[in-house]
Amino acid sequence: MGKTNTIINIYEEFSEYPAIFYSGTVLGQSFFDELKFDFNLEFSPNETELTLLKKISSLAEDRSKPFIIFIDALDEWIAQDRTKQLDNLTKVLIRYGIKLCVSCKDIVWNSFLVQREIPTLFSQHLFVVPPLTNFNDSEFAQASKKYSRKFKLKVNYKNLSSELYNPFSLRISCEVARTKNIAIESTQNSRETLNTFITQKLSKTGELQKLQRYLNSISQILLAQDAVQIEENQIRNALKLYINEELPIEVFSSNLLYRNIGLESQDVYIGFYFSKIRDHIISTDVLALSNKNSKMRIAAISDSLHTYVGENAINYFFRTGTQREQEDCITAFIEFDKANSESKLTKIIAQQEGSVIANLSPSSIKDILDHTTYLISDIKDDRIISREITTVLRLISMSHDVGSFLVDLLITLNNNKENGYDISPEICRILQNYDRPELTKKLKNILLNRQIDNRIRRFVIDALDNKELEDRISVFNSLLDEAINGDGEDVSFYAEYWYSSIENATLRNRLLKLFDESTNGHVLRLLADTLAYSKLEDTGMLLLSRFQNETYSDYITCWLCRAICSQNYRPAIPKFIELLKEDPTSSLADHILIGLGEMQAKETMPALFEIINNLDEKVDAWWLSSSFSDIAEAADYEELNELYSKSVNPHTKFFIALTLAKTRIR
Repeated sequence: MGKTNTIINIYEEFSEYPAIFYSGTVLGQSFFDELKFDFNLEFSPNETELTLLKKISSLAEDRSKPFIIFIDALDEWIAQDRTKQLDNLTKVLIRYGIKLCVSCKDIVWNSFLVQREIPTLFSQHLFVVPPLTNFNDSEFAQASKKYSRKFKLKVNYKNLSSELYNPFSLRISCEVARTKNIAIESTQNSRETLNTFITQKLSKTGELQKLQRYLNSISQILLAQDAVQIEENQIRNALKLYINEELPIEVFSSNLLYRNIGLESQDVYIGFYFSKIRDHIISTDVLALSNKNSKMRIAAISDSLHTYVGENAINYFFRTGTQREQEDCITAFIEFDKANSESKLTKIIAQQEGSVIANLSPSSIKDILDHTTYLISDIKDDRIISREITTVLRLISMSHDVGSFLVDLLITLNNNKENGYDISPEICRILQNYDRPELTKKLKNILLNRQIDNRIRRFVIDALDNKELEDRISVFNSLLDEAINGDGEDVSFYAEYWYSSIENATLRNRLLKLFDESTNGHVLRLLADTLAYSKLEDTGMLLLSRFQNETYSDYITCWLCRAICSQNYRPAIPKFIELLKEDPTSSLADHILIGLGEMQAKETMPALFEIINNLDEKVDAWWLSSSFSDIAEAADYEELNELYSKSVNPHTKFFIALTLAKTRIR
């Protein structure tokens, strides 16, 4: 398990330090009583807390290393006053320089840090507390290699599921693989694996069948109450335990169950340490889903989906099921969704591994896809459903051909706009992976159909970007005509990046002619942005001649300037520097600064220093700083430092400080 493995690893790394290790699972009501008992041979059993720890500390002085107390699973310590005891322990540890290292479940951790909205003494003396998460790739490789060496296991990393990135899942698989002398990959996502693991743990007690009944009963109570943990007295009553009869400590020490104290009531609660074990027992033993016929199984699954615990058990059953069981699950999900206006199918499918989806039957895939169409057509989106649908579509597309379905789904989206689904970007992103003539033709028809929502058409442009589109120039011109006529301004703007791959002199000259003839600000901006992608050598010159000889609005002049700079047309630099010096506070000056920075126009530097030295508060310091940083060399920064020491202009000094700070951050 992650926490236990980590704290044991730390304990071993500090093996040269004097230390003692405790498990919260077996700690009694008083930590100091446990400590006194363990040191009974060294010290008097009548020692006070203070003198005991003082003597323990003195034992470590000879080794010039502090004494360390390790407590694993602090959350499972059953003492009702454990937070108070921990604070008292902290006082003494601080006094004598003794170190404390603990592990704890995150859901309980805050109870040790705050009591009645007041931070505890313990919380005020913590070092950085790293939360444990699933392994990353490097950690997983290290952990699996250690297991393979320790247990002499063969590991084929290519065949391992990402589910094994959970430390406890990896531990279960490795323990079972060692016991059965099989490869790790044969144990993942297997009901048999969990059965074997549970049996291994319970067999050590000599009461296998009895404890299996206990675990089944506890699981049944959790399912009925839709709870992940329940008060221990309820369990005792359900199991009909005698007053002096306890649950065997092995079910806790082996990490099948955990105990913790309620945050408010101080009652003792019990739950499954690993939810996957709870889900396994509920689905295979309590509900006995594998033993039912299809009709009864579908009914039981539908009934279980009403609760959180039930849904998680069904999720596990689906993930580990046979094709027949998975088909019944999907049928139940669909029936439940339609009866309750929910989206359990997409929620559960979205949580699966790609390998699970790849092994689904063709009929199951069809049912899932048809259900996404139903959701889009009949259920209002709440953003969560959208994310689930796109995840499902992406997962299915990794192993099944859904190109035609996705194209049709774009039409479904358009016909049901009132339901608010905005998943066309994700659909078109998936469609980029398909390059079949019939799909390309359908996508082109959607793009050119003015009855289709412009946002959908905008992303179809992206889907078509890498396709073999023989009449791309014709399509581009159609979109351009549409924009010029004012019917679809958003569409043509997003097609501009096609221009560099389809440009020829005829098309470029048409754009220039349209630019000369138009008085529409949107159209002029669109044309300027598109011409910025030009690769023809004389485009920069032709744009500059218009910039110098025509009168445009300030808005269009700015974007024409940017188009010229995008061409890296360097003969324009003197003109831009002249305009920059004339009025460095104008909007045009901002665009000139951006453009000259992109061109890395070194000849701009004298003008920049002149502006900086006499800086007006109306000058956009951000763009001035960015332009300077894009162009400057080491000598320019030295000059900037000198200017800072000489200048009396507060705007200048602030600007220089900002620019130098940005440079250091870089």
